[in-house]
Amino acid sequence: MKRLLLIVLPISLFVFSCEEEVDITPPIVSISYPLTNSTVSEMVTINCISSDNEGVDKVELWVNGVSTDISDNTEPYSFDWNTTLVDNGSYSITIRSYDTSDNVTDSEPIVLTVDNTQSNPTPVELYPITYSDGFQISWSQNNDDDFQSYKLYESLSEDMTNSNLIYETEEKTDTTHFKTILNYMYYQITTEDIWGYKSTSNIEVGDYEVELWGNYYSVLNTTELVLVNSGITGSIPSGIGILTNLTVLILGSNQLSGSIPSEIGNLTNLTILNLQSNQLTGSIPSEIGNLTNLTYLSLSSNDLTGTIPPEIGNLTNLTSLSLSNNQLTGEIPESICNLVDNTYIGISNNQLCPPYQSCIEGDVEGQDLINCEGVVELWGEYYSIEYTTELDLSNRGLTGSIPPEIGNLTNLTYLDLDENQLTGEIPPEIETLTNLESLNLYNNQLTGSIPLEIGNLTNLISLVLWINQLTGEIPPEIGNLKNLTYLDLDENQLTGEIPSEIGNLTNLDSLYLSYNDLTGEIPSEIGNLTNLKTWYLRNNQLTGSIPPEIGNLTNLTDLMLYSNDLTGEIPSEIGNLTNLTDLVLSYNQLSGSIPIEMFNLTNMTQLYLWDNQLTGEIPPEIGNLTNLTNLSLGWNQLTGPIPPEIGNLTNLTDWYLNDNQLTGEIPESICNLVDNTYISISNNQLCPPYPSCIEDYVGEQDTSNCD
Repeated sequence: MKRLLLIVLPISLFVFSCEEEVDITPPIVSISYPLTNSTVSEMVTINCISSDNEGVDKVELWVNGVSTDISDNTEPYSFDWNTTLVDNGSYSITIRSYDTSDNVTDSEPIVLTVDNTQSNPTPVELYPITYSDGFQISWSQNNDDDFQSYKLYESLSEDMTNSNLIYETEEKTDTTHFKTILNYMYYQITTEDIWGYKSTSNIEVGDYEVELWGNYYSVLNTTELVLVNSGITGSIPSGIGILTNLTVLILGSNQLSGSIPSEIGNLTNLTILNLQSNQLTGSIPSEIGNLTNLTYLSLSSNDLTGTIPPEIGNLTNLTSLSLSNNQLTGEIPESICNLVDNTYIGISNNQLCPPYQSCIEGDVEGQDLINCEGVVELWGEYYSIEYTTELDLSNRGLTGSIPPEIGNLTNLTYLDLDENQLTGEIPPEIETLTNLESLNLYNNQLTGSIPLEIGNLTNLISLVLWINQLTGEIPPEIGNLKNLTYLDLDENQLTGEIPSEIGNLTNLDSLYLSYNDLTGEIPSEIGNLTNLKTWYLRNNQLTGSIPPEIGNLTNLTDLMLYSNDLTGEIPSEIGNLTNLTDLVLSYNQLSGSIPIEMFNLTNMTQLYLWDNQLTGEIPPEIGNLTNLTNLSLGWNQLTGPIPPEIGNLTNLTDWYLNDNQLTGEIPESICNLVDNTYISISNNQLCPPYPSCIEDYVGEQDTSNCD
């Protein structure tokens, strides 16, 4: 509506103007479908009616007082609400209407009950499986409107455990699958709808007969196959692997040739496998390690070649293993020691090369070592240059020095000589082990310096020289080991400065340099180690300040710098280390106040700053560290009162504020910490009255300045 206004001006001039009337009439809106207290499922359509004197701009769906951002701006107004996105239960539904003047009205709410418990698709029927040059697997058609897919699973177990998906289709009319090779026995169809709901069919089993040496055997019903001295010839057919219900397979004393098929590994129900006294060639298939129910295995008196597969160590139920009288070569896998207890092992008369596992040294007689030319003798044992990739001689009582011949094992990726009594220097010939990824020499009596040649081992991931008597400086060549993630030089007699090249080891997540005689300053390049999680540098003679670059190490969880001669202030950048749980800077000469940024480290459980020269007050922000279990600020020069916020630290079990210059009264909040907590606050200037909860902990106080 418009109104005409007559305005009289001083010069008696009449002017007419128009002023538009503001629309304040809200729209009308109501829900027309569904009715309140209806039960809905999957996708439900909600209709509403809305009108306005000027016009409706849009209507919007609200659920439980929250907008769904689903709206409609054309009549007739309706919404599709996907109930599969919410839990089953009751929901309040409201429609909000907006007119063209931004007036808003909410409809009267209705209550809808979401129940998708019956939303699973109609299950299909899996028909009996037939065989004709393959399996014909068919099922009934699902006719639901919200059909999404069929998925066909197969399993060795009749309850479909450990099933595998072998076929999937989104075509509703595609209800047949043809399978030419049987790997599994039981089948089931899963039907899925567009909402992700599923149903399963009945389980069917597939069976057919396989031909072996002119006879036919049922896949489902054949449990034993015994053809001893039956004159059968030729190779063992791969189809034998289809007889997955076999428990006994005996084909000994025939004229079988060719290799043992890998499909034999499918016969996981076998308890007895006897192929001895044939003319079998080739290697023992690694798949034989799948036959974990075997109690008896004999492959002796054949012409088998290659190595004994390490998977044979999986057969821990064996009571008898015979591999004798073949042409097996290479080293005996260490895994064979898994079988020794109560197991007869026969591996004599092969070409197996030393070193022999100590657990079977008495069973290896009669070996032809003609193919064992590339061996190295170490501590009286022999190791193949070609085949030795891992050498673990830890805790073997080894003495003497590390032989320089160890450098001949150039294929080594893992070398562990820890916890022996080795002496002498680390031989420089170690530089030839360029494939090494892990070198463990800890807990020996090694002397001399860390050889510069160690810098050639650029594939090293772990280097552990902990607990030896190594001297000299850490060679700067250690910076070449850019793949290192773990470096432990703890508990030696290393001297000199930490080389700045250590900053090249950007993949390090653990660094241990404690209990040495290292001097000089912590190099600023330490800030390059941004992947570092654990850093121990305690019990050295390091001087200078903690470099501010330490703030770059944002992944640190443990930082141990105690028992050095570090000076200067604690850098504020330490507040960047938000993943820290343990921070120990005790027994140094650190000065200045505790940086307030330190109290951003809310993950800390242990904070030790005792025995320094710290001054200033304890910031109230200490109350942020609610995960602390251990707090030690004793033996410093801290002043001011104990902040009441310390009462927030209810997880504390030990805390020390003793031997400072703290003043004022002890806050009552400290009583939050007394139960099961050791408290030390003696030798300060704290004034009475003392809270009764800690009267036994106050100790001596200088009260000369107290009122």
